[in-house]
Amino acid sequence: SDSARAHEQAVLDEMRGLGARVVGVGSGAAEVALANLPEVVRGPLYLPFGQMLAYERAVSRGLTPDQPSQLSAVVKLS
Repeated sequence: SDSARAHEQAVLDEMRGLGARVVGVGSGAAEVALANLPEVVRGPLYLPFGQMLAYERAVSRGLTPDQPSQLSAVVKLS
């Protein structure tokens, strides 16, 4: 985000320093068209990237995202 870029970068750097693989999605030189949009509008545009990343990661681990285990179709409230 524009308003918290320095703090977010510090967290990413710390995660990377601890050995994590980090992917950052944001406006940069390659995203000139998105950079002209307000921050609140850009956020939802990044969601498909996150969804595809999660999907591919699940499939690579042998999971079935369309039929997750440990979930039932009915939720009982007490």
